[in-house]
Amino acid sequence: MVLALQQDLRDHINVTGGFHAHINSGLAEWEAAHGRGEKPPPYVFRIFGAEIPPRTTWNIVLQSQLTDLLESNVLFKLGFFYNEVTLGANKYIRYVEFTEAEGLPQLKADEPIFFRNDGNRLLPKFESHMDRLREYNDFYEKTADWAKCLLERLEKIDQSTALCRSDVGISVL
Repeated sequence: MVLALQQDLRDHINVTGGFHAHINSGLAEWEAAHGRGEKPPPYVFRIFGAEIPPRTTWNIVLQSQLTDLLESNVLFKLGFFYNEVTLGANKYIRYVEFTEAEGLPQLKADEPIFFRNDGNRLLPKFESHMDRLREYNDFYEKTADWAKCLLERLEKIDQSTALCRSDVGISVL
């Protein structure tokens, strides 16, 4: 079971790292085009297939006797991580729902409207939508770092009380 958790954490690190790089590239391309005076549609990030990570590994941990083998502090840290990843996936689903309801139909319009009348800034709803993507991208990076720390703990079965979590979940307005 520990090996399955380790693999699940490695997968999270690899997948979210790829997502993070892809989003960074897409946002940079959008910013460059906008900086040249173009009016590109808002950059959106879509995942094909399932929009949330599998919960299978953690659910199996909860149903197994692994809880008797791991120190409660490590188990707590893993539970907290999987809870945050699940809730982050729920936020991503809301992001996708907006993309599909508001952004994609505009791309089909004869004259898509993404920018304010002055043409310099996106309409507030699309500007906010890109802000949510930046927040989610930050979440990807932070949960990947968190997963690396947890993976290291599982590889050493470290019983220390050092924190793995950074400031994931904090949003400054």
